[in-house]
Amino acid sequence: MQTGMNRKSFCLVNSTFPNKVLGLVLPVIFILASIPVVQTGWTSDTDRSLGIVELWNFETDDLVRSVSWIPDVDGDGICDIIAGSWDKNVYCLSGADGELIWNHTMNSGVRFVAVLPSVEIENTPGVVAATRDEVCLLRGEDGSEIWRFSEGGTSLDSTGTSLIPDVDDDGIAEIVADSQIFNKTFLLSGVNGRVLWTFDHLWWWWAGVARVHNIYTRSNVVLWLPDYIVCLNSSTGEELWRQRGLYGGPSFTQSVVCAPLAENVDVIVGAAEGCYVLREIDGGLIWGREFPTTVGLAVWDLEIIADIDGDRIDDVLEGGWDNYLRALSGADGTTIWECHDPLFYDHPPEALTSIQDLNGNGIPDVLVGTGGGYVCLLEGANGHLLSQHRLSSVVNRSATFETPKMSDVSDLVTIPDVNGDGIEDILVGSYDHRVYLLAYCYIPPKIPPEIPPEPFFKTPLGIATISGAIATIMIASLVILKRRKIR
Repeated sequence: MQTGMNRKSFCLVNSTFPNKVLGLVLPVIFILASIPVVQTGWTSDTDRSLGIVELWNFETDDLVRSVSWIPDVDGDGICDIIAGSWDKNVYCLSGADGELIWNHTMNSGVRFVAVLPSVEIENTPGVVAATRDEVCLLRGEDGSEIWRFSEGGTSLDSTGTSLIPDVDDDGIAEIVADSQIFNKTFLLSGVNGRVLWTFDHLWWWWAGVARVHNIYTRSNVVLWLPDYIVCLNSSTGEELWRQRGLYGGPSFTQSVVCAPLAENVDVIVGAAEGCYVLREIDGGLIWGREFPTTVGLAVWDLEIIADIDGDRIDDVLEGGWDNYLRALSGADGTTIWECHDPLFYDHPPEALTSIQDLNGNGIPDVLVGTGGGYVCLLEGANGHLLSQHRLSSVVNRSATFETPKMSDVSDLVTIPDVNGDGIEDILVGSYDHRVYLLAYCYIPPKIPPEIPPEPFFKTPLGIATISGAIATIMIASLVILKRRKIR
């Protein structure tokens, strides 16, 4: 009896088991089913990247060799653009939209343009323009001519033009121009084009003129000749020293910059197979780096960048036909970083400049203009690629531009903010006959569209939960049936 009563009691208890299970499981299922399931993409503020976008471009009738910027000319409060084209014109363009403000026609292709600093001429800075034949100063407000220099009315056949700091204490920078025909280098007054002095380089048939990195820092005049680097007193034209070139000789030199890397002005030379730095005061060698190459000029362009390796000395950027871009220590020339193809897509770096820090690490970044119409933004600390942009007319190239050279970047500078985002913008001159204004922007990640909530029973968790509940009920039912048969 005890056993039967126990068996009956067991059966009576378990006969209500399915109801108890359902009473516990079903509320849980309904609660979980009421929870919406939403899928979204990344929304973190740190999940962003730097991009380069094109604001506008302006087409000329020949390659654009030199570009610069000038304080507001057209009264809209935005800086404007100066460009020199081999179609013989100097163009002044609106920074806002690239519309033509004025143009001035010269007698041959324009090789060099710059805004004359330190003084305003009729409320607008003057514009220096140089061709193979002449050097002119133009009024920034309308492009009219203030003065023109051409030795004896004859072509200069110029191979170099540069601005240097004020020499005659009139508050205006001066212009250095070299003449291939006369085998002379002239220093011209920025005020009126008067010849302040000449240097006769005798049997050397040409000379290149070094670029002064900071027009407000006193500097002498440095030339590169077929066999020597020569330094001249900027006040008198007297030769101070000459130094035979290293790494292939100055006859293969493409770029020379005068800049104070530490305290005193140094002469940074980019040669056929290397880069070296001389003291401006006496021509002594500070350091040299050799980059053997079989493809031409290892150093095509040089630029100074504010200290990136933490030694409080400005550093050197160099790029050349070996498709390398390097950041070198200004102190001793050691390599801080370097990058190589395929970053430059089989096209060498053609133009370099340093820019303000864009990714927030406190170190200025680097812009590179290359063959093939690419503009690349690199992190100054390590050379990593942050962004790249290909010029629009190169992407949409017509049959007119059949050679790769027709798409190369010829000049690249940063200008004050134009589009109102507080970041410097990028001015580009190109062999495709155009002037481009580019800007930086932060590109947010692509976020997939929001997926509406779906019923819980369609999700993997819902399916597993419901399946488990059904299996539990089925097992409980089988147990009940088995117990009843036994009874």
